[in-house]
Amino acid sequence: MNYQEEETLLALTLEPPKKAPSRKAVQAGILLDRIFQRDPSQGGCFVEATGAQGSGKTSLLLGFAQKIIREHPEELVLWRESANCPVQWNKFDGEVRILVEKRYKIKIRRQEDRSIAHEIEIRYFEGFVQLFTMLKPGCLNVIYFREASSWVKLLTELIMKPGFKSIFWDEYEDLLPEHSSGVIWKTNATFSNVIKQVRKGGITLVCATQSNSDVDFRVRKKLNMWIYLYGAKLDSQSPITPAAIHSLRIGSAWIDSGHVFYGQFTFPPFKPKPVVYIIEEC
Repeated sequence: MNYQEEETLLALTLEPPKKAPSRKAVQAGILLDRIFQRDPSQGGCFVEATGAQGSGKTSLLLGFAQKIIREHPEELVLWRESANCPVQWNKFDGEVRILVEKRYKIKIRRQEDRSIAHEIEIRYFEGFVQLFTMLKPGCLNVIYFREASSWVKLLTELIMKPGFKSIFWDEYEDLLPEHSSGVIWKTNATFSNVIKQVRKGGITLVCATQSNSDVDFRVRKKLNMWIYLYGAKLDSQSPITPAAIHSLRIGSAWIDSGHVFYGQFTFPPFKPKPVVYIIEEC
């Protein structure tokens, strides 16, 4: 990402530099500042980004993570994404640290020839105590747990830790599915209670999903902000209109805070690197 692209993410305006920013761009800037500010009196926030496949959700999350790392290098930034598919963290323009639960057997392969990617270092941990000693501020800490419920437990632990923390969950419907029962249903209920403490715990949690109806409604009720990308399905209470969503292009989005304030912004893409990696469960 070059300087001009960074300014685009920060300034959030579609107009040429000589023109005054539109009202929707100004409002979006104010709302996005809430995500990036580190005011102890305000704490963290819980944000959801939704849109069709290829709408730029992962680029949006990577851009947010990079901005936080650049402006707050002392902060812990954690990243989660699915296994058994091409990785997205390889697009990140910065240091990436791969942390894998010891009992979770995975391999990192090159997509081109399926060979083992020995050049990617995997750091294994056993339990949260060891994990916390391995997390590094100022870089993207990519964590792989064997069980999705471990993320709920980790969040509970992080709430008690001092300082601000940022967590990014790509495809978070895998962690908190709407259609669930038994242990998963109870885990979702626990998480919906824990998430209330995110703001007080200084945690900014930004999640992405293709379909918000796939995420447990008890969890989504705790959202502070909604970001709608191309092809998104609007929440019924949002002040943003379906026509506004239909007019979006890839790389632009609407942001809604509390179903009261809203604005529009643009963000740059994170393009694939020459080598594509796949995380494969053994």
